[in-house]
Amino acid sequence: MAHYTERQLLLFFQAIQRQRNHYKADLIEAVNQGFGGGKELPKYLNKLRGE
Repeated sequence: MAHYTERQLLLFFQAIQRQRNHYKADLIEAVNQGFGGGKELPKYLNKLRGE
């Protein structure tokens, strides 16, 4: 069984929180773009899909 210090656990938790916050921000941006994207929406979708 692995033994981690309190500091290591805290840093790991903070990294997970940052990752989740970035995901949420990306999702909000995507929803906003979908509702008001206009002519830019197809370009944004192509970028997301790597096309």
